[in-house]
Amino acid sequence: MKGFFEILNFKGGFGKISRMNLIQGKKGYIHTPKLIVPINDLLFNDKELLDFLKNYDLFKILNLDELKEINFFHDSFFHSNGFFFSNSGTFETFQDNLEDNLIKEKINNVFPIIPLNIPTTAMSLDFAISELQNYLSQCENLLKKYQNLDCGLSIKFFDNISLLDYYIEFIKKHKNIKALNFLDLFDNLKNFRNILKVIVSFRNNVDNNLLYIASGKIVPKYYPMLVYLGFDVIDATYLFFLSCDNFYNLDEKLIPLYKMKFLPCSCKFCQSISPEMQQQKKNEENLVFLYRHNLLSALSYMNKVKQYLTTEDFRELVEKSSLNDSYLTSMLKVLDREYFETIRQYTPLYQKLKKISCPSELSFYRPDFHEFRQRVVNNFTPEEFTNLIVLFPCSAKKPYSSSKSHKKLLRILRDTAKSKFPNIQEFILTSPLGVIPRQLESIYPANSYDISVTGLWSQEEIQITSEILINLLSKYPKSIPIIAHVDSNYIPIVERVQEHLKLNIFYTNTSMGVTEKNSLISLQEMIETFIGTFDVKEKPPILNKKTSSETRKISAIIDYYFGKNFSKEIITKNVKIIKHKNKDLQFVYDKNTNKLIGKFRQSTGQFLLTIKAVENLLPLDKINNMIVFNGECIKGSTLFRPGILEYGSDLQPNDLVVILNNSRDKVIGMGTMLVGTVFIKNSKTGRIVDIYESNK
Repeated sequence: MKGFFEILNFKGGFGKISRMNLIQGKKGYIHTPKLIVPINDLLFNDKELLDFLKNYDLFKILNLDELKEINFFHDSFFHSNGFFFSNSGTFETFQDNLEDNLIKEKINNVFPIIPLNIPTTAMSLDFAISELQNYLSQCENLLKKYQNLDCGLSIKFFDNISLLDYYIEFIKKHKNIKALNFLDLFDNLKNFRNILKVIVSFRNNVDNNLLYIASGKIVPKYYPMLVYLGFDVIDATYLFFLSCDNFYNLDEKLIPLYKMKFLPCSCKFCQSISPEMQQQKKNEENLVFLYRHNLLSALSYMNKVKQYLTTEDFRELVEKSSLNDSYLTSMLKVLDREYFETIRQYTPLYQKLKKISCPSELSFYRPDFHEFRQRVVNNFTPEEFTNLIVLFPCSAKKPYSSSKSHKKLLRILRDTAKSKFPNIQEFILTSPLGVIPRQLESIYPANSYDISVTGLWSQEEIQITSEILINLLSKYPKSIPIIAHVDSNYIPIVERVQEHLKLNIFYTNTSMGVTEKNSLISLQEMIETFIGTFDVKEKPPILNKKTSSETRKISAIIDYYFGKNFSKEIITKNVKIIKHKNKDLQFVYDKNTNKLIGKFRQSTGQFLLTIKAVENLLPLDKINNMIVFNGECIKGSTLFRPGILEYGSDLQPNDLVVILNNSRDKVIGMGTMLVGTVFIKNSKTGRIVDIYESNK
């Protein structure tokens, strides 16, 4: 089965949108993430529930002989859906069932998962190793016998994650293993550190194009986190057992049916249940009702997860849902802080312009925010002509310069400094991003984050912001004066920085607010004081009053994406900027040659360099944002893994890359990364780069 699974886009964390090529005779794919619905007697005999699922396309079956019965009674149901086949019996039973049905009859819409059925759940390490080695030996015989059969491998740890290496080495040896089914990984969330260790180990060591399946004791409130951790398919079997135990699903919580006074679901099943039946603790009618509700509500919740994953800020849903469980909260915190270097290579560098809500302190270390702070500190370079630094507070409206408050502040700076305005470096203090240079206010996430403003800064927020400000200010000579035009809530941050760096920071009078008349006068007077005391060190790149700020902005953005000082090789004083009619694009040209250097897309904050802008910079030995292609020209709009010879050591999704020919002496394309370095390293197939310009 070629092309069984394909990753389309990473969307945050390890979360992704993918598709399976499993359904034969149907134009299209099964898109993931997805719940897999088990076919059991309760479902098979429930015509009403089957009617609700008539457009669903992924099911789990435990006996392939039942496929003939399904085909007889529900012919269209069988041929238009995909099935995962596993078995709750012995390994021999599974193999016989596989041979009699899947192999001989060549059924194409069934994907087999080799079962691991050991009765006990707790065992000593020695016994667990013995059982696992026996299982893997049986799997090896099966895989050798059917070398052209793609299948899934079941993985169980029995509370012993030291078994991890056995699985990883086995998977590396067998290329026809296309899916991993984790049977018990989420049965006990108290072991969240072990769970994360297992997931990250698999990501770092096995083929990244494998399908990940989560099975076991999984309740709907886990779904956002499981998808964020990279699971493509979630087994819904446990919903049946919850229904047997009389639990009613509310997504964020499970409540016994007899305690439910108000049924929030408006489906026909919930509306038809009588109060008398609802109060009965267990009976067959309640089981049927609960399974109907629990399954349909779980499918509905998964649709919500997919909606956020596709069009919204998925991380926001993960954070909000994690707050419903202390172990999920702990898991997210540990993932962000202890595995940042891994997860950043799967997290897109930016999202298209949208409101990014920060509902709690869980937002402080989300990977894209953490990455932004690191790039600001590492890649932002002081302009040689800076002679004055001004600290401002943030604003609710983004970018800041479009807000009423910052328009007033900028007017004071421009009118007071006049021709020396470019010599002023502005830094905006904010949480949770820390410090934003004015030149970078238009890129993600500075252009779209949203946080509740109370005026109360936590110690963690103060620490994050002060550390970044310390790193940025330490790049400048101590002789440069610093003006702090901030309200009282920001003072502890500035004072901490002042004490650490032993700087003279001058505070304006903002007792009535930063934009109040007297405060603005105080800012103006202080600027006048310092403007008259320094000479211009270097002449800033001014063509006219309009383009000077934008030229500085483009330079800083290029450095942000490509590395410190890279813009000096691209941007000169002879630059002109033309806005496109759709208002989202700005075209940047070399004024002397009229050569297009790049395009700035305001909705994402990207600066898309052109081939002509970088072809004179060869050899590009020091740049990380580089792909070496096995050829002299690129055909099509996507670069796939087999054509890549070399790649940067620290790439992540949405990084901008220069594509070189196989001899590295010619720029043949420019593109946007779809994946990161770890994915390329651990894959032999898959989409790697989205090409936006090629030298055909």
